[in-house]
Amino acid sequence: MSDNTVCPRCRQPISGTEAFCPSCGLQIGQTKETSFPLFSPTSTAPLPSQLDKKAEGENKVVLGMVGCVVVFIVGCIGLWGYGALTGSDNSDPTATRFPTRAIVLLTPEIAQGRGDSTAKFHLVPGLIEFTMTHSGTDNFIVWIYAQNGDKDLIVNEIGSYSGRRALQIGATGTYTLDVQADGAWTIQTGT
Repeated sequence: MSDNTVCPRCRQPISGTEAFCPSCGLQIGQTKETSFPLFSPTSTAPLPSQLDKKAEGENKVVLGMVGCVVVFIVGCIGLWGYGALTGSDNSDPTATRFPTRAIVLLTPEIAQGRGDSTAKFHLVPGLIEFTMTHSGTDNFIVWIYAQNGDKDLIVNEIGSYSGRRALQIGATGTYTLDVQADGAWTIQTGT
């Protein structure tokens, strides 16, 4: 062995008198047959500097996951706060203004549901008659919203209801009916 050589594992200079590499601890003078394959000069095992980079990358992943959790929590708090701004009582999860039941559209001109919900109708200009029923005991309120933001109250009754209301529709488009009800209801359009 010469006086100045390099370690076959870490390629750091070593003196010819040392029995072990001062950088990585490899026993100097090991033959290829007795060396552990992970520490051979052609090994793909990571060097200590590569391990630091890997740990740094893992830290970034953990920080990213923590950030996602924080964003999720802030979003949930924001939605809860939105309910306070819109006047819903957040202490009672059943007192929500969001749809509580699915709407079943029987035809393009009939909608039915139970409880608070919304329904969409494609309407054309002209006098449109809304035929409505409600089988609850509390308020039955229906607002119609045009695409441009205009709104009109169609009905505001307490208890069971069966009746009609005609509205002049000015433009073709999709109109949203906001239904506030405590029971089953139906809305049908006609001319």
